[in-house]
Amino acid sequence: MSAIVAHLAALPRSRVVIAAIAFLVTLIGVTGFLLESRWGYSGRVVPVVFVKSWPATRSDADIDRERAAEVAAARADAAASRAYIATLHGGAKVAAQNQYDAYLAAQPKSLQPPGFAPHAPPK
Repeated sequence: MSAIVAHLAALPRSRVVIAAIAFLVTLIGVTGFLLESRWGYSGRVVPVVFVKSWPATRSDADIDRERAAEVAAARADAAASRAYIATLHGGAKVAAQNQYDAYLAAQPKSLQPPGFAPHAPPK
């Protein structure tokens, strides 16, 4: 043991400082990974938006046809969701209705069912 201490005492001070800094940087990196794996990254979540790519020859009729198909599909999905929610009872029905209302409220007005108003809980 005394041989190790004597060897370290004989090293130049700059090498000891550099070794200490290297050890500290490594320790900080490992600690950061351990903390991240325990609690996860808590930064802002940036949504990924996918954009369709259309040919330059796309006509206005094609655009109108695709928009009408999107609206019809959204309204059919909303109708199916309302039919399913009608089969539920109690707390499950309230939770499903709240989730349905939140989803539809986030949709553009053109994709919401006609006359959509969020469900008001009974008093």
